[in-house]
Amino acid sequence: MYITDLGEGPNGSACAGWERDRDSFSKRVAEHYMRTVFGQSLTARSIRQASPVRWEVQFPSNIVVGVVFAKDFVGASRLYANPSGPVRHYNYSCTAAGDLILSERQLPH
Repeated sequence: MYITDLGEGPNGSACAGWERDRDSFSKRVAEHYMRTVFGQSLTARSIRQASPVRWEVQFPSNIVVGVVFAKDFVGASRLYANPSGPVRHYNYSCTAAGDLILSERQLPH
């Protein structure tokens, strides 16, 4: 079930700043996805909200990563490529200093 209001993340208010700034959150998730799935350290060029829960992050060479916000986790996948990229789900937490930490999450089949 996808929601539009994440509320407090698993690490309480430490993630509140990230949860309120979906553009920055999406950028961080998409850059992490490109680095860990495709081995490419790219910097996002633009970010747009595609729906209440989905952001699209554009990189050079017309690479687009979709980021979806769900309750207590986020999902990411490369869009518009043939074939599209694999879907990855990430748990997130934040340090006391507010640094975002992403860890891959396995979803039940």
